[in-house]
Amino acid sequence: MKMLSAVKGLGILCVASTPFLGRYVMPQSGVMGWPEEQIVFSNKQGPLPLEGTFTAVRGRKVVLAVSGSGYHEPERNNDFIGARVIVEDQLGVEQVVGEVLVLSNFGAAHHVFVPTRVSLDDIGPGVHTVRLEARPGTPTDLVDVFSVSAREER
Repeated sequence: MKMLSAVKGLGILCVASTPFLGRYVMPQSGVMGWPEEQIVFSNKQGPLPLEGTFTAVRGRKVVLAVSGSGYHEPERNNDFIGARVIVEDQLGVEQVVGEVLVLSNFGAAHHVFVPTRVSLDDIGPGVHTVRLEARPGTPTDLVDVFSVSAREER
C-alpha cells in the first residue's frame, strides 16, 4: 500500500519512499473542487432549540455533521432520546431531515447523542437555516452542548 504525505510549504512530497523535492502548495479549502466545510455552530450550549445558517454555493449535495447531548428523565427506561435536525430553505420551507439519537437504559443522567451525518441532495444554492429541536421527552439545558457543520460535496 503506497502512502502519500505532504508537508505544506516545505517542498517535500513523498510517495512510498520516493521523495519529491519540488514545492508543493496545499490548495485552500473550497478551491479546485475541494469540498468546503462551514461550522454552523460548535459546542454551543443549550437548551434547545438552537439554529444557525450555512451557504450552499452549488446547491447539489450538502452533508451535515450533527452532535449533541440531552437529559434522560428518571422515570423513563430503555428509550431513545435525541434531537431533530430541521433545515429551512431560502423560501422558508422547513423539513425534518434527520435525528441524532441515543438509546438510554438508565435515567437521571445526561447522555451524548450518537454523532450522525445527514445528506441533503439538491438543496439549491443560497443561505439555509439549520435548527435542532429536542425530541419529545428529551429535556436539554445549559450543560448540554451541540455542534453542526455543513460540507458541500463536489
